Amino acid sequence: PPTRAPETNPTGGGAPRLGWLLALLSVLGGAAFLRWRRGRTRPEASFKEPEQLGPYRIERLLGRGGFASTYLAYHTATRRPVALKLLHPYRHDDPEFLRRFRQEAKLGAMLDHPNLVRMLDPGPESGTPWLAMEYISGRRLDQKLREDGPPSLSESIRIALEIAGAMAHAHGLGIVHRDLKPGNVIFDGDQVKVMDFGISRIVDSTTLTTTYAFLGTPKYAAPEAQLKAQVGPAADRYAFGIMLFELLAGHAPFDGETPFEILEQHQKTPLPDLAVLRPDLPPDLVDLIQRLCRKQPGERPDDQETIRTLEQIQTELPPRG
Repeated sequence: PPTRAPETNPTGGGAPRLGWLLALLSVLGGAAFLRWRRGRTRPEASFKEPEQLGPYRIERLLGRGGFASTYLAYHTATRRPVALKLLHPYRHDDPEFLRRFRQEAKLGAMLDHPNLVRMLDPGPESGTPWLAMEYISGRRLDQKLREDGPPSLSESIRIALEIAGAMAHAHGLGIVHRDLKPGNVIFDGDQVKVMDFGISRIVDSTTLTTTYAFLGTPKYAAPEAQLKAQVGPAADRYAFGIMLFELLAGHAPFDGETPFEILEQHQKTPLPDLAVLRPDLPPDLVDLIQRLCRKQPGERPDDQETIRTLEQIQTELPPRG
């Protein structure tokens, strides 16, 4: 397995910190870097957590992400639980980000697939920006991998097929995730659901700007997602291939001391040979993952080919038991 990155803050201390920040600046570009710094240095203590947003009474914080906090909340009339996502305060004075957030929340409400977490309420047209999504209390895929280890081959294929189906549905509506990873996949019983497709950006060059050039997670970032260029569904397929590698190998293919090191490996380093790590795997599965993780987006298989290949592999697996 590759060397694991330490669990410490990569911006902590001395020359490594300066090098990491300069590398981040080169990837993001000046405007996005300033927004990133602004978000990290804005004191949380200055923000009073809300008790009510729209018809939803907030119960507790579930987690904080790069641009929003997510709360468990209940509809005051129906008592239905929701995961309510509220933009961080420093985003409230960014008109372009607010416009895109509201636009994509409406797009997310169009998604309807059993393997996608549903958008229940895209939030208000003005005022405090929030949206309400289906609340699921199960474990995320990253938690499951950390606590249980890699699943069986048949279970890995089942999980992969459900994620691929959700991905194909969203791509069919012109929506790209841009941050597909195990932390955005959650289990509802045995069923897999992909989170946050509803707040992804639409596949349209007019909505993509260099200000927000890279929003993904380094371990799953397609080479083209790191550049100031349009990113399409192929970037999600690359991330899906990296996830499938991790499901089967027990670790992601690329790792490093800093995010920039990992991003550089996605750009330049060939994918490790999964057939060496797992000689028991079907050759067609190893080949599919290799093709999904090709550096050039046009060389990756599309969603339907990916699903057909996985279904064929599934039918050829020996019966369990």
